[in-house]
Amino acid sequence: MAILKSAAGVLLVVGLVLALAGAGIRIAIGDKKVSTRPSRGTSYLMIVLGVPFLAVGATLVVRDHRTPAGSAHAHPSASATPFYQPKADRSPIASPSLSPTPSPSPSPVPSPDVTITSPAAGTEISGDDGVNLVGTATDIGAETLWVLDPDPDNGDIYRDNDSAISVIGDSWSYRDRPIGDAGKDDVGSRYVIRVVLADTSCAYALVHRKPDGTGEVRFSTLPPGCTVAASVTVVKVRP
Repeated sequence: MAILKSAAGVLLVVGLVLALAGAGIRIAIGDKKVSTRPSRGTSYLMIVLGVPFLAVGATLVVRDHRTPAGSAHAHPSASATPFYQPKADRSPIASPSLSPTPSPSPSPVPSPDVTITSPAAGTEISGDDGVNLVGTATDIGAETLWVLDPDPDNGDIYRDNDSAISVIGDSWSYRDRPIGDAGKDDVGSRYVIRVVLADTSCAYALVHRKPDGTGEVRFSTLPPGCTVAASVTVVKVRP
């Protein structure tokens, strides 16, 4: 910074001397006054030479005043730490994978499960008292339970309950009576009691079937949508 100021001063002085001398103005050097009267050509030449010195010197002075302390134009000391700015990383950024996520496989729908837990197969019963049926029913959805008894003689299927059996939790029960013919003519006969799982079409057919002349609701075959879900065989041993 001091060198810059000295150089600017020297240039300003030299330029001023040349310009003034070329203009024929007296210049005081120390205690003496020097009077110069150069020729016209020399005067022009000295002025032309002095103006650049003045311009360069003035430029250095202005730059010196505009340069802030500690800027990059200042001469760093020997102990100063050089400024280093790392280059920005221009490596390409890997885009995330756009492969589609596979859809999860749908869970399998559980199959309905209907059982008769009581009575046991071969239980001896009274035709008039019938039998108390107890069982379980899981995952039946909107389907309903019905009890149907086939006639062992002609194969006709009789509807026992007038409405669907209630399933509470996973349990159900129904009193099936009477079983078989009235009296003792069929004592010793084996009757297969069937629990049917009915969809809406089967349930509609069971509910809307009109009774015959004896008041019984019977079918020659199971209506569409009816599925035998469980069965048990009982033996009529008394009227």
